[in-house]
Amino acid sequence: LVMRHWASDYLNKPWLIGGRGPDCYDCWGMVYCIYRDRYGMQLPSYPTVTSKNMLTVTKAITSGAAESDWIRLTQPVDGCVVALSKNTKILHHVGIYLDIDRGVLLHATDAGAVIAQSMHDLNRFGWRRIEYYKHKDYQP
Repeated sequence: LVMRHWASDYLNKPWLIGGRGPDCYDCWGMVYCIYRDRYGMQLPSYPTVTSKNMLTVTKAITSGAAESDWIRLTQPVDGCVVALSKNTKILHHVGIYLDIDRGVLLHATDAGAVIAQSMHDLNRFGWRRIEYYKHKDYQP
């Protein structure tokens, strides 16, 4: 199903630190572009985000949640931001939840490219902490 979805436009695009599309993305760059191009919303760009300072984005979402810009969800909804961590302490990766194929995460991985991964496979690939956030202006 992903191949017939708009998300296929992003699949296999190379990962690059600071990538903001359309030819390459980092994880925040992909979220940023999808929210801008697909949902008509302008999120902060964070041009200096790298895999080493991903905490910038995490703090923006979690502090934004505290200020009601982002609403933490108990269950994902189509288009929400998924924040993840492998060590459970600091969320350091983001992607977009898509309500297709029983739930997939579209994300730009530093392993090489944008992929669509089954939500059921996330634990198997080492993601221990998974949180869902909806921007206050996003209407699924």
